[in-house]
This record gives sequence, C-alpha cells and structure tokens, in this order.
Amino acid sequence: MQIARNLLSRISVVLLLVSGLPGISTGDIKQTADIAVVVNASNPLSEIKLATLRKMVLGDQTNWSNHESVLLVLRQPGIPEQDAMLRSVAHMDAAQFRQYWSAKVFRGEAPAEPLSVPSSGLASEYVATHPGAIAFIRGADLRRDLKVLKVDGILPGEANYPIQ
Repeated sequence: MQIARNLLSRISVVLLLVSGLPGISTGDIKQTADIAVVVNASNPLSEIKLATLRKMVLGDQTNWSNHESVLLVLRQPGIPEQDAMLRSVAHMDAAQFRQYWSAKVFRGEAPAEPLSVPSSGLASEYVATHPGAIAFIRGADLRRDLKVLKVDGILPGEANYPIQ
C-alpha cells in the first residue's frame, strides 16, 4: 500500500511539472508575438527579475539559486527572438553582443560563448533535456514541456511585458 502511495505521489509530481505552472496557459501565451523566457520544467523558479536575466545573458551570473549551472541557449543573429533579447535584455546589438562575448572568452572570464542554435525546435529540445538551460522562444513556438518564467512579475502577452 505504501509503495502504491509513493508511486501515485511521484506520478502526481511529474504530471504537475509537465502541465506547467498553475494558472499559466501555454495556449494563451502562444497567441502573443512576445518572446517567452523558458526553462526546464525542473527549474524551481517561476519568475525572474529582468536585471537577473541580464546578468545571465551577459555571463555575470552563472548559477541558478539551486546551484545548477546556467546554460544559455540563443538563436542566431537576425532572428526575432534573438533581436528582442539583445534589445530588451542585453541592451546591445548583435555586433556588440558578439564582441562582448569574444572579449569575455579571450580574457578567460567564460569558457565559451553561449550555445547558438538555428531553430526554436532545437532550443526547446535543449532546454527540455538540460535542467540548467534557459532560452528565449516566440509564443507561437512554445512547447508544453517547458516552463515559462514571468519577467518582473509579468507573463508574455500581458501589458508591460519587458521583452518584445
């Protein structure tokens, strides 16, 4: 009997993680052109401050609160998700961002530049399979197995969402 309860409890936790956060409908977010900040479903956060997100994007914060390494997954320059992130979060253009990261790696402040992938599908797959991963995904491209973080308490599609 105890084994059955433990199994049911674990199944409930898995279903809760897969279904996303309570009150957040991925379907609603899919209707927006905003860029969602997504993390692995096991990430304990449900919200992130824009200032913290900027530190992660710039490689100044390399660990989550649970000590998991931040694994930044970006799209290639010129893609709307990447441009929105650069403009709203990094406050740089693509050339400045590339130069910033090249210098950071050259100085030994980072082992490598962030992972850059050619599609939202690859970014989503990487985030879904790596607990410390974080990416910027268009609402229309969201997968149900990813957790969408509020940024400064605001979800994509809501008024005053900071990443557009």
